[in-house]
Amino acid sequence: MVVGEFCRDEFKRTHDIALLKLEREVVYNNFIQGICLPPESETSVPSESACFVAGWGLLDNHKVETKLQQIDTHVFNGQINFDDFQENRMLCTGRNRTNSGPRPVRSR
Repeated sequence: MVVGEFCRDEFKRTHDIALLKLEREVVYNNFIQGICLPPESETSVPSESACFVAGWGLLDNHKVETKLQQIDTHVFNGQINFDDFQENRMLCTGRNRTNSGPRPVRSR
C-alpha cells in the first residue's frame, strides 16, 4: 500500500513512515510485527530513554538497504551542530560524548 507523501514525484526519502489503522487484526509473521508506541499524551521523549530503531534507510555507503536493519540505542536530546540535520523531522540517537555529539547509529 502506498499512501500520501510516497506518491509524490519529488519524494526524496523524507517523511518515509506511515501509520495505518487496520479494520481487523493481522496475523504476525516474519514480515509483519507489532511495535510499541508511546501514549498519545506523550509529545516528547526524555533524553537517554532506551529505544529500538529499525528500518531500511540509507547506510554509510549511500545505498538503500534491502534487509531490515535494527539497533537498540538511546534518545539524544542534546545540542547538535550538523547542517544536514532537519531537527523537526529527525530523532537523534546515541549517547552524548562531551562536545563530539552522539555516536553514529550503525547496523549490526
